[in-house]
Amino acid sequence: PAREKLHVNLYDNLATREFNEVEKGMILEALLRYHPRAEILGFFMPLLDLPAHESHLKAFLSLGGLEEEIRLALVRKRLSLKTVQSLIEMEPESRSVVFKWFSDLMFNFNQQLQFISFVKDISYANDRPVTEVLTGGGLVAVQENQSLNGPQKVRFVLEQLRSMRYPSVTRAERAFDITRKELNLPEGVRVRHPPYFEGPGYSLELSFRDGRELRRKLVELASLKGLELLGDPWKKRP
Repeated sequence: PAREKLHVNLYDNLATREFNEVEKGMILEALLRYHPRAEILGFFMPLLDLPAHESHLKAFLSLGGLEEEIRLALVRKRLSLKTVQSLIEMEPESRSVVFKWFSDLMFNFNQQLQFISFVKDISYANDRPVTEVLTGGGLVAVQENQSLNGPQKVRFVLEQLRSMRYPSVTRAERAFDITRKELNLPEGVRVRHPPYFEGPGYSLELSFRDGRELRRKLVELASLKGLELLGDPWKKRP
């Protein structure tokens, strides 16, 4: 019977090699023809070294419906499984555009998830299709800029998407950076703001060789003009 043949092939292959993610999805799909879902989750997913969670099962079953180029990128470790799970949730046209960005530029796995998160949030917040968000002049200009290497393009694209997602925070950060630069802080002194200016406190990082240098830098800091202007850029200054 077909069920017995499937089991024989499964166990024979398990003894000699590892399955990739796409193959595991195909196996789970085939097993579901002969086994209840509870048995797939409780027995076969651990057998395939997969978490026994419904969300993972749904994700692996969805792999077969993805475009071949995306499945191939997953097998070749150019996309992470988490990235593919996020792509599955998108419309085919949007998914295709996002994947083209991942094909043209070398995003690492964390950057892939960051890219998708920004794009989806921007699309939702502005009621614009993902395809429209990603064809904006600024993003395309970065992608086509011949003076930038691959990692630089990725960094600038993510920075621009972040600016689009959090415009007011980006403006605040720029204003804070201008104030910080105008202070001409001593060498080895850094002032950092809380993420998104949501925390109550700022931090001061100071490096020194000995107590004399520490004292000198502290005196220099205390005498800096405009120091009182350093803080939340959204608040009015006296």
